Amino acid sequence: MASHGDVGPPVPLRCNPDGAEISFDNILDRVTGSDPSVTDYILESPSKCPNCRREILEKTLIEPA
Repeated sequence: MASHGDVGPPVPLRCNPDGAEISFDNILDRVTGSDPSVTDYILESPSKCPNCRREILEKTLIEPA
């Protein structure tokens, strides 16, 4: 995952459409320290799950690996 400025190392993630409860944009808020009530993300291109290579969009449900 790409990091945002100097917020630290990337967070390993994986998709889990059947069991995850956290959206990708929620993880981005945590990593960047942004306020989710005023922040929206628009990805230039989808991320890829490192395990199954599925596309990960802003609202894809994921879990920390």
